[in-house]
Amino acid sequence: MTNGMRRSGRLGARFPRRAAMPIAVLLGVAVLFVVPTGAIAGAPTTVWGGSSASWTNGLVLCVFAPSAPSVGASALARPNTGMTLSVESMAEVSSGGSTVASADLANATWSVANLSSDDAYDLAYFANASVIGAGAAADGTVAMQVQFVLPAYAEEGAPAPNAVVVALNVSGWPWQAPTDHLILTFAAQPSFPTAEHLILGAAGGPLVAGASTSSGATFEQLFGAASANATPAGGGTVAVPATATVAGSSAAATVSVAFGDSAGAYSALSYAAQVTIVFPPSIAGIPTVDLVAVGAAAAVVSLVLAAGVRRIRRGPSNLTYVEEEP
Repeated sequence: MTNGMRRSGRLGARFPRRAAMPIAVLLGVAVLFVVPTGAIAGAPTTVWGGSSASWTNGLVLCVFAPSAPSVGASALARPNTGMTLSVESMAEVSSGGSTVASADLANATWSVANLSSDDAYDLAYFANASVIGAGAAADGTVAMQVQFVLPAYAEEGAPAPNAVVVALNVSGWPWQAPTDHLILTFAAQPSFPTAEHLILGAAGGPLVAGASTSSGATFEQLFGAASANATPAGGGTVAVPATATVAGSSAAATVSVAFGDSAGAYSALSYAAQVTIVFPPSIAGIPTVDLVAVGAAAAVVSLVLAAGVRRIRRGPSNLTYVEEEP
């Protein structure tokens, strides 16, 4: 990671930058406070996964694992709630349904980079993972990139500010056969099991939802794209169907996304899922999305990464500061 501003390298088009901020909003955020993560007003007091990185746009709080791609997403104003989503596995499956190779993600060394821009908070994980064939021998490596992108504000044409986009890019998979296809697996669970439980989804709705154990209200929803973009060996881009299946219980769920049923030996694949934080349409009479203009300006961004990952000082938005932890 490097100091200073860097434009996001995330998948998809760059979020449009807001041209101007209303005067009333500027007056409302004239004073900014930078404090450690544990002191954020309204934030959970329990840290998920020990040493971690976290940030917020004023509505949504994201807490990341330091050594593997995982995010705990919640409403900043709802302490001790949230859904934790992790990338669990990537496997090659034959047209007959047999697993013929899998990426050794458990033993992969992940590097972490802050790719935030003026428009979005963006934390990326990178790894070159060994791919193990049916004979338990390494058949090569695959380059994997997982990005968690949180918009800094509401903007037409961009993801909503209550949505955490999970963007996956896979390249260089050492195929066993050109008629095989890949299956990606996510693990989902409540960040605070005593406060929430999972509801496994049905066709046409969220894949998984996190609901309050006390009230039954839905707090988070996981959605997946219906297709992925693949790059054939000869170049270009083709759409590959992405079919998700969900298994598990109210305590933990596994979401498996199959990319076609005989997709072919493409050289790269990109896919996106999304964790949406559910809010009422308005808070204190103000439309929820409008609160992001103030919330993003007053948001606190704190990065406390595990040993071996350099701490950084940079500005994910032009009105938000990052403070190095001592």
